[in-house]
Amino acid sequence: MSLLGGYGGYGGYGGYGGYGGYGGYGGYGGYGGGGPVPGSLGDAFANPLVCTALVANRDATSNPGAPSQTPANPNFNDPANIPRWESWVRSYLVQWELCKGVTVDPSGMGASAMELKADGQTIVRIAQPSTAFFDAQLHRVLCWADLRLDRIPEILAQIDNQFAFVASVTGLNPDRHRNTVELLVNAIQFTVLVEMQFKHALACWRPNQYSAQVQPVITTPGHGSFPSGHSTQAFMLARLLSFMLPTGAYFDSMREQLYRQAARIATNRVIAGVHFPADSVVGRLLGHSIAEYIIARLTQGNAGRVVYREFDASVATATAGKDLDLDLVQPIDTLYTPGPFNCYQIHGQVGVNTAAAPSVLTELFNEGQAERAALAM
Repeated sequence: MSLLGGYGGYGGYGGYGGYGGYGGYGGYGGYGGGGPVPGSLGDAFANPLVCTALVANRDATSNPGAPSQTPANPNFNDPANIPRWESWVRSYLVQWELCKGVTVDPSGMGASAMELKADGQTIVRIAQPSTAFFDAQLHRVLCWADLRLDRIPEILAQIDNQFAFVASVTGLNPDRHRNTVELLVNAIQFTVLVEMQFKHALACWRPNQYSAQVQPVITTPGHGSFPSGHSTQAFMLARLLSFMLPTGAYFDSMREQLYRQAARIATNRVIAGVHFPADSVVGRLLGHSIAEYIIARLTQGNAGRVVYREFDASVATATAGKDLDLDLVQPIDTLYTPGPFNCYQIHGQVGVNTAAAPSVLTELFNEGQAERAALAM
């Protein structure tokens, strides 16, 4: 399923039910030609014909008396070594760094809720809604089904590969923005790791479990509905890329497009019949907060600050109505109080430890900054 195949071993993550769709990130499939098993030692030479030819070639051309060398070891534990490693190796290093100090556990506050914590500080709390909460939104799913014929091309294209839509707005190119794309791929994989903990624990049914009239136009994914993974990832990308973009009116317009696009991707999943509106709303909260955490970890020596956000269905319906049919493009919040998108509880800012010294994460980010500056993006 993965379109990540060949991007130095990112393939295989595609098994997250379509979330790996960041593959292909522009044609890295086939980088290596032979389609090696991701994360293995296989490569384009791993076939009998080429191996036999290499043996014969060495026997015919090698010179036993040729001089050799004893290279010096690279610097110990130096993030600057990261360009030496294959991208699948760098991915494991970056994922390890992003996961340091991160936990997703029950809140222990009485309600059936899960908390995302970074360095012991809660940055997201999501309570499990009642089935009545979702049942009240079912009519919205059924009504939006009327839009399916118009949205079918987008729905199908976005099952796996949101990157084409991101690239159409930003001009990202996997050859020209290699480090930026690699960082985004890693951000997506980390986001999937986090979102799946919430989906598993909160264990909310899909719309077709409430009514046989839903009849989704795509295969209903085999994991929890709440929060929406596509929404989580789309808004995470929108927030992270907004941070990376330069200042100025042109790039502000690009930021707006990214959020509008994320909202449309999330809405398309409801139209397809595999999500409720609330799934998109809470995916937005989770994705935005994950992006803030990643941003806090990217910049060496800065005091990372992340807004602590909470979603509780009873509070949300009291302020935004039972449908939660909200404009996902509206600002998510201000610093300490809810903004126009008024269905989250905001609990102020918490501190997240940032790198005291260069790390593989900051190295990748800095390399990406350099390439974006050189390309005026």
